[in-house]
Amino acid sequence: MVDEPAGGIFEGIRVVDASTGIAGPYATMFLADHGADVVKVERPEGDPYRAEAGFHTFNRGKRSAVLDLQSESGRSRFQLLARSADVVVVDVPQHRAAALGIDDETLRAEHPRLLYLAVPPYGERGPYVDRAHSPALLAAANGMMASQASYGGDPVYLLLPLAAYGTAALGAAAVAAGLYARERWGVGQRLEVSQLAGSLALQVGGVRSDRFPQPPGRVPSPMGARGRLPAYRLFEAGDGEWFFLACGSADFFNRMLIAVGHPELAADPRLEHAPWGLISDEARDALIPVIEPIFQTRPRDHWVALFQEADVPCQPVLTRDEYFASSIVARNHMRVAVSHPQGGTVEMMGVPLVMEAAPGQVRGPAPLLGEHTDQVLAEAASAPAPMGRIHQGKPGGHLLDGVKVLDLTSYIAGPVCPRHLAMMGAEVVKVEAPQGDVFRQMGLGFLGWNQGKRGLALNLRLSEAQAVFHRMARDADVVVENFRPGVAGRLGIDHETLRAINPRLVYLASPGWGDDESMAGVPGFDPLVQALSGGMAAQGGDDEPVFYTVALNDVMTPAIATFGICAALFHRERIGEGQQVRTALARTGLAIQAAEFTRLPGARTLGGFPIGGRDFPGPNAGQRWYRCADGHDLFVEATTEAQRAALAEVTGGVVAPSLLVTAWGSDACRDATEALAMVFRGNSVDEWTAALDAAGVPCMRVVTRAELLDAEHVRANGLIVEQEHPDYGATTNVGMLVHASATPGRIERLAPGLSEHARELLAEYGYDTAEQHALAEAGAVVLRE
Repeated sequence: MVDEPAGGIFEGIRVVDASTGIAGPYATMFLADHGADVVKVERPEGDPYRAEAGFHTFNRGKRSAVLDLQSESGRSRFQLLARSADVVVVDVPQHRAAALGIDDETLRAEHPRLLYLAVPPYGERGPYVDRAHSPALLAAANGMMASQASYGGDPVYLLLPLAAYGTAALGAAAVAAGLYARERWGVGQRLEVSQLAGSLALQVGGVRSDRFPQPPGRVPSPMGARGRLPAYRLFEAGDGEWFFLACGSADFFNRMLIAVGHPELAADPRLEHAPWGLISDEARDALIPVIEPIFQTRPRDHWVALFQEADVPCQPVLTRDEYFASSIVARNHMRVAVSHPQGGTVEMMGVPLVMEAAPGQVRGPAPLLGEHTDQVLAEAASAPAPMGRIHQGKPGGHLLDGVKVLDLTSYIAGPVCPRHLAMMGAEVVKVEAPQGDVFRQMGLGFLGWNQGKRGLALNLRLSEAQAVFHRMARDADVVVENFRPGVAGRLGIDHETLRAINPRLVYLASPGWGDDESMAGVPGFDPLVQALSGGMAAQGGDDEPVFYTVALNDVMTPAIATFGICAALFHRERIGEGQQVRTALARTGLAIQAAEFTRLPGARTLGGFPIGGRDFPGPNAGQRWYRCADGHDLFVEATTEAQRAALAEVTGGVVAPSLLVTAWGSDACRDATEALAMVFRGNSVDEWTAALDAAGVPCMRVVTRAELLDAEHVRANGLIVEQEHPDYGATTNVGMLVHASATPGRIERLAPGLSEHARELLAEYGYDTAEQHALAEAGAVVLRE
């Protein structure tokens, strides 16, 4: 059971949350876990999401007030609450918010220091602003449905509401950064993080280059959703159970070959560029026919134990229930039980990050509908508006203006956090080993994960390089690292060492397995956590598991880490002390499935959530994609009786409405799908969109990866940046994902070349030319010509 609540980072901060569903409430859950007083404002009939298990997780520790915003009295009461709040959260476009009297302009006219977080589904601009939204419709619009690997290359219905989850973490980070900026400069403002932006935060490696064009159409995967690389993918063992083998480096690959008894394959020229370069048919043919039959000779547990003994990254595919019961979850304190106000207990994930100066905690259950209406209105009537500090002069140019970040990370999960900090205006230096971040070989992806930074290569095994880093740390605000436990200490750059140099330092550590010391020496990669935490098994259903193309944990972890760092900076601004913040892929394995890891009173499992299947198109004929006459795909989502009746009518009555809900995989569903597919092939996607819109049937054209960065609804919301790169030519990439009205962000730099800025950085820290050359001759620093 949860402990008695203690103070947190945001103690004294009041949040009025008018959002529903997942994205907004999940964002404010982060704030509530860390001490904010969050009031959930609901319509008289309540948040529709109350019917879902995830409601209990996303609204834990909050209070509920019922207000009818369709009435003048309800709007007046909301404005009263807003006048005594630090933060207001709204999830509808501003023109709809204005009709309810809860738009940014109205509320901040009376309360200029208010932070107003807007999380509209499709942003405030573009053709989709007022379209129906849902996790699946957003997945169609944001490229995720089309980009998921599959045997046929067709769109895949994703079970996880990824856009909402990404928006929640990034939205919470934006609020924390906004509170930090307000504490420094006394400025309130509107912060916009649309669900389009939140979904793009999970796709920041999707960079396009005019020199390396993407295939324009559907791309079938010869290995389906098992993984496109032969040594970084799912395998079936002899007992029918699955495991993920993650040879993420040449060393791991060679150890794997030794472990399976085929070290000679290391000399095969077809495998020369292992592991990341093995994308050809020839490479797959050289390896897969050799190792797959071997794996069929023994059960899964044999192979997992063998590879872990050989220090080859490998983990079994588990269900969510198995992961929830695991020692990894227990040692990271990620399973908590909360008393339900109507009896029994609800089990849910714990707090997905650790703030060591003021740890967060689950502070209580989700409220009953309207449970605190009278209480919060009485408080608001007598409460003064929060003031924060009052400053003279102009605020900084960016949310994190002047914040200096030293980025020691590599791969994906580590570098993306400082990328987000740079986007919000921080000055970020990527510090690499002389050989560089191993994921430099990923080319365009590296550009996205490391956007906005300067680069310096130091050999931190040498005392001379450590002295350089220590000098930089004296002047730094933030250090970020994702080493295995113990590595930072051996290099002399651990939290204790650096805090002794700079007590105000915020230090983020992000080891893969968090507080599970038994896993300290085990490599941590995104798909290993995907495998363990049940998402792969659920998406695959009764068929083989599915490796999500979106690197779930690698991209959600940095969004959570960005929130943690901004919260720690806010705490430092108020209290004056730095602290260590800790995240972990293992914790994120639950956070990226937060609703799905909710167990209701009396339930023995985490059931009640849908499962998928091989190349899963959708749960039934009324909720899936169809190919149109022009070759484009349209996702249709008829979820009510009225919508199913309208769909049946607009498609000529070839299918009875009752057949539109028969489960995928059944004969009735197959027959209904085939009949509708034939009808949809008769008109273009635009013609069908117009017809279904007129009939009131939610639908969305499925945007492909190749189309995403040029899509009107994406560009209209200012989410794209175009830059010229010396090696890759004209590049197009995800850009500004947090729009701040008073202290906007910036994207000014490309990802750095290896040690590209060494000379200017060393000069900034007081090293003259002779000292720079001496450091280079000692092997401590790399100086580029």
